[in-house]
Amino acid sequence: MVVACDCCAGVKLSVFELLTARFWPQNINLRELWEKTLEQHQIIGDFEVDPYYVLQAISLACRKSPSCKRSEVLNLAPTDISNWWAKVTDGLAAGLHMLRDDCKVTLPKWLPYQTMLSPLAAVIAKCGSPKTPEAGAQREKLKRWFWCAVFGQVYESAPNSKSAKDVTELPAWLAGGSLPESVSTFRFDPKALRDVTPRQRSIYRGIICLILGSGTGARDFHTQAVITGKLILEQGIDDHHVFPANFLETKKGIALARLRDCILNRTLIDRTTNQMISDRAPSDYLKEIRDTAGFPFDVVLASHCLPTGDDAPFWTDDYESFLAWRQNRLWQEIQRATGVAEATDLEAVNGATATASADAAPVKFPKNPYDRYLWECLLEGGTADAIAAKVAQHFADDPQKKYRSNPKNALKWIPETIKDMKAAGLTPKLIA
Repeated sequence: MVVACDCCAGVKLSVFELLTARFWPQNINLRELWEKTLEQHQIIGDFEVDPYYVLQAISLACRKSPSCKRSEVLNLAPTDISNWWAKVTDGLAAGLHMLRDDCKVTLPKWLPYQTMLSPLAAVIAKCGSPKTPEAGAQREKLKRWFWCAVFGQVYESAPNSKSAKDVTELPAWLAGGSLPESVSTFRFDPKALRDVTPRQRSIYRGIICLILGSGTGARDFHTQAVITGKLILEQGIDDHHVFPANFLETKKGIALARLRDCILNRTLIDRTTNQMISDRAPSDYLKEIRDTAGFPFDVVLASHCLPTGDDAPFWTDDYESFLAWRQNRLWQEIQRATGVAEATDLEAVNGATATASADAAPVKFPKNPYDRYLWECLLEGGTADAIAAKVAQHFADDPQKKYRSNPKNALKWIPETIKDMKAAGLTPKLIA
């Protein structure tokens, strides 16, 4: 929507700005409400929440039939703001505290889906917090919903529809009713973790958060302190390879970048330790850490869901055994968080394989929609610019459109994707 005015003719305004202007004559100053909210709830500012998510949460909470489509948000009435602003922002802050403290979403960069904040805030606003131990039971249910939605990639597409459904079903579950669909239908195949790289943002970030929350908390490889958001910023802690990528490619002959970069081979490592690791073999750099007098080596490794003991695959640099061990260990964490009892062979269920030719062995395509479409475009052929533009257009309405609808990101991933496809036995048709 474009609004013309004396000071900003032809400038496209955000929904928040449009409603700020519309509610001004009714003595509702959205800008002032937002500033006061940031003063009252520092965590909302810490997580860089867009005020549009608050308006979406109000739209979900105030309606008999929840909806947070843009048109519905624009149709909010002044009374909706007056009645629900405080409840929703309190609910948002409470939800963020739960995610940070219990789910170990320490910083905004590790939040799997921003779009989940609106239904979370709306549900807490509608249900409130009981003055009995029932509050703790509800918190456990909300955490289970969060993890099922993250690892089930529920909000990967159509987040507005999913939000409306969850805001309809979650309150009933919290009150003792049946499971919401996002929980009851959750399935997961731990083998999929071998395909999860930073591009599969929800599962990748979810695993990092599970690692941070496993046991008594993941510990820094440098100081041995429990990793917190504050320590991450101070020590330059970020996700890095356990088996260095260059070591795997040059010494182990692992050509598939996705296998080198998968979440099974990643954990949070501080800048100092990562520089010490460089491209050394795990048997080499881990021995140096283990030989440090007084350093609780096994405790730190275990806190990152990594194998310990003399028979750990690190000491023989056995990457396949390491992947198998960690896949099983992280699957245990997913089971703990989601409540799912058994693994599902999603490849068998969905038939998610393709063949390069009638006589070729099956080729496993990426499960992530973005990666899979990029593979398909490269198989069809075209120039890099044309393929990037096609991918960006395909994902123009994606909830992660800031990333996926930008052709520059597709251009950045094309070289690595070509390597992955060739390693899988496919021939990309990139025209120079």
